[in-house]
Amino acid sequence: MTGPRASGDRSAAVGASFGIIATGDNATFMQSVPAPAPAAVEAPPGTHNLPTPAGGVFVGRDLTLAALDARAGVRRGVTGHVLHGLGGVGKTALALRYAHAHCAEYRLVWWVSAETESLLADGVSGLAARLASVPQSLVDGYSWAIGWLQSHRGWLLVLDNVEDPERLRGLLGAVQGRGRVLATTRRNLAAPVWAQLGLVPLRLDVLDRAASVRLLLGLTGRVGDEDGAALLAAELGDMPLALEQAGAFIAQEGWSFVRYRRELLASPGRTYSAVAEGTEARPVVGRVWSVAVERAVHRAPMAEWVLSVLAWLAPAPLPVSLLVDGGDDADAVTQAVRLLASYSLLTRSAGTVEVHRLVQAATRAHDRDSQQHRLAAARLLVRPVSSEPATNAAARSMWDQLLPHVEALASHTPAGQHSPDLWRVLSAAAAYLLAQGQLDRATALFERVTADRLGVLGADDPDTLVAQHDLAVAYAYGGRLGAAVPLLEEVVVDARRVFGADHPETLAARSSLAYAYRSAGRLDEAIALLEQVVAELCRSRGADDPGTVAERIGLTLDYALAGRLDAAVPLLEEVVVDARRVFGADHPETLAARNNLGFAYQSAGRLDAAIRLFEQVVADARRVLGEDHPGTLNSRHNLALAYESAGRRRKAIRLLEQVAADRLRVLGADHPDTLDTRYSVAVTHGRLGRRRREIPLIEQVAADMQRVLGADHPRTLAARHSLAVAYGCVGRIDEAVALLEQVAADAQQVLGDEHPDTKAYRRDLTAARADARR
Repeated sequence: MTGPRASGDRSAAVGASFGIIATGDNATFMQSVPAPAPAAVEAPPGTHNLPTPAGGVFVGRDLTLAALDARAGVRRGVTGHVLHGLGGVGKTALALRYAHAHCAEYRLVWWVSAETESLLADGVSGLAARLASVPQSLVDGYSWAIGWLQSHRGWLLVLDNVEDPERLRGLLGAVQGRGRVLATTRRNLAAPVWAQLGLVPLRLDVLDRAASVRLLLGLTGRVGDEDGAALLAAELGDMPLALEQAGAFIAQEGWSFVRYRRELLASPGRTYSAVAEGTEARPVVGRVWSVAVERAVHRAPMAEWVLSVLAWLAPAPLPVSLLVDGGDDADAVTQAVRLLASYSLLTRSAGTVEVHRLVQAATRAHDRDSQQHRLAAARLLVRPVSSEPATNAAARSMWDQLLPHVEALASHTPAGQHSPDLWRVLSAAAAYLLAQGQLDRATALFERVTADRLGVLGADDPDTLVAQHDLAVAYAYGGRLGAAVPLLEEVVVDARRVFGADHPETLAARSSLAYAYRSAGRLDEAIALLEQVVAELCRSRGADDPGTVAERIGLTLDYALAGRLDAAVPLLEEVVVDARRVFGADHPETLAARNNLGFAYQSAGRLDAAIRLFEQVVADARRVLGEDHPGTLNSRHNLALAYESAGRRRKAIRLLEQVAADRLRVLGADHPDTLDTRYSVAVTHGRLGRRRREIPLIEQVAADMQRVLGADHPRTLAARHSLAVAYGCVGRIDEAVALLEQVAADAQQVLGDEHPDTKAYRRDLTAARADARR
């Protein structure tokens, strides 16, 4: 046997003769037998050597099969198609399905494993053994088979798992235009490379989610559990090979999709290796990972580093610039990325790279230096982090790409490891999420950083104090004042001791404590504390320092909230001017100052001025921050309340209902701002005289506030008070009195005797008791 050779019509040359060697007791002799000419040999109908198609369910490839059905010969010089994609995506299964389905349409269908040169030669030579009825080992079978393919039309040649396209050049050059070729490969090469061979590339990707669900349901028979199948399909990345392995195992063991997924999350290595009896025992992850990675690493050693770093990030697009700039050798990293993409081990698109989750799982399982690769991944992510992630509006698109990777790296890194780069990027991501109103995600990251720094650095380390401060602020934003206030009070004491009383971190902690006091209704304490902070900042930094201006914005809001409007309005007008000069007209701090001034105008009864200002702020916030930014939603909420105060209640209720829906979608049902808008919707219905519509709404929001914020939170007390008033308006006097007695007592304990809300609740209780007596 000889291997692949240059193209050319050699059908006559290979038809002369070939020898048969026979052995006897004492001698070996050669008998010459004439070889049939390839052109003279016809393939019997239905001739093929196709493997048996895999059992189970075949779904989700209709469009690709349709593309294959559109014959390649419609374009001059085209021989067929090449299916390319990641190992395990189903290229071989699809080619086999197509070949079996169309077998009757071809004179002959011949399947060849083309991974190596010898396998390719053996596979093509096997055609001679089948058609000439002569042992393959005794004939130049490759040349004879080329001659047969050249002298006959209407055949299909399937070349499975092509590793090097150059190995096909002689074969396809010799037979082009006589029959059809269908190849499969992991190599994702440029279309011109395949065009030179007469092949049109078709990318085969993972299944869409609906097809994955159908596949799992068909393999397991668990019809009706579409939700469980969808969750498992997502965890397996919609990879057909992994879905088939999971489905076979679930069917054999009688597991639910939920149980398999739970086991997969708890012990991925063991679960990926669990196969059903009678199925191929080689673990799916190994099939996806091993062969292609070994070849890529052999050609570009840096490929191992690239894949190992990406394995600890998310199966989502990552800017390739981070990867290239983060390596020790940018050219080597670029070459490795290009080679890994050619093996379909990662996908390059629009300046990003992305790795399938199963390739990542396989790489993590085989990573011999996982800690160093996780540290390298953290260094990549920390590079583009802004020093002001919460206010840098231009960084939103960057964070949209980074966040999945930040959270994935955190989940893959054991708690308590010393990783300053990871802590820094987690803190920055959490600050950004907090500014976007994503409280749960932000708080989880802050808690992780705080726990790690406490465990590794100790309670008095400056970075630990900063982490505790950040966590306490997240608690305060989320309405968890019972956790926020004592933690901030502790941080202030520790910061004075570690940093000193006038240190910026100490002043920042005192400012955050003032915010928490304000949220808890402790306005006198908030004002006193902020006045001290502003005075110190004016002395040390000057009145026009950005930090000073930001604290003045908060202080003047406290004046307005406390009803000190004679001082609040002129001070807020002044601070708005200063914020424009210091931050710029479109900075979030400036928008916040203008919002606060609108509130002060509204509180002072200057409703026309308030509405004009709020309308301007809403328009600017939409333009600068975006429609769904928490600041924009807050401005729209405030505008609706100004409409309500001005008696434009129908307009107010429409806007409030829109804001409630948007806050539910963007922030979630339990975010304090969502609850606040739902409360305003209910109360506005009541002011429109729709008491029977108001009561069920406010009953629900009061219950939700009590569950999320706690029974003693000022917002919860306000909701319970409004519910009592509504009860009284519809004649449910006894319920109104009982609830007002509870609210007044709780307010006295939480807010104090002299708090304006406590006094208001007592007045309403007195009136309700009088109504009850009447």
